[in-house]
Amino acid sequence: MARREAALRPAVGAGRSHRRSVGAMTVRLGVAAVFIAAGLTSCTPARNDHQRSDQISRLAMNGPGARRVTGSSLWAVDASSIDDVWVLGYDYVGRARRSFILHWDGSTWKRMGGPPIGQVAVLSPTDAWGVGGDIGQARIFHWDGASWTEMAHRDPPGASFSAIDALSPDDVWVVGHKYGPEYAPNTRGWATVIEHWDGTAWSVVPSPNQHANDNSLMGVTAVSPSDVWASGFTEVTSGVTNTLTLHWNGKRWAIVPSPPGVILDGRRS
Repeated sequence: MARREAALRPAVGAGRSHRRSVGAMTVRLGVAAVFIAAGLTSCTPARNDHQRSDQISRLAMNGPGARRVTGSSLWAVDASSIDDVWVLGYDYVGRARRSFILHWDGSTWKRMGGPPIGQVAVLSPTDAWGVGGDIGQARIFHWDGASWTEMAHRDPPGASFSAIDALSPDDVWVVGHKYGPEYAPNTRGWATVIEHWDGTAWSVVPSPNQHANDNSLMGVTAVSPSDVWASGFTEVTSGVTNTLTLHWNGKRWAIVPSPPGVILDGRRS
């Protein structure tokens, strides 16, 4: 079963409308700086990463003499202000893919050392969150202004986190999926996974699954402590998928009917 990659997430956190304008301005003014500072040989912002992964996989299967992929791509962005912007991406060297992190301080871009995170939620220069890890891993990292630290949390077997959003230092959500019935006895494939940070510890929050086959969450947006949305897909029958939308009302997650369409990175068009 092919792993479906996470979609690009919207800007998140406190001051949501302000931060969205910050992100838009940063993209307009800073995209050339990103390319120069990162030293990218061929960069594709906001590219669907599973296309690149599939390409690398096909090349790897063709043997040692196969043509190799080189270059870079940008994958996710979030900001707390015009001088605190984080950008995530990947370098492709041969058949290998390595993640990188860029930070904009208002004047220059800097390539930062850090963990393999694929999505980021920024609250302030001293408070940012990231999720990442390989297939079958669900890893959460926190930035305290000086370094990234992996956070202890319940890690369901086979779980993968696809998205993260943060409202405040004590209100952070991550979503994704896991494989198998350990998490949702009524499912045969992937089951939804949602975890929450309350300022002290991460905890698993029960989440519904619409059908008995695959259910996966690929995006999350928090509006308030009692208004959080998660989206993804559910497999109705083998090979037939539909949109999946969940809503948090402050007490529980519930399925909200959503229109069908063509799935593209967890979103419908």
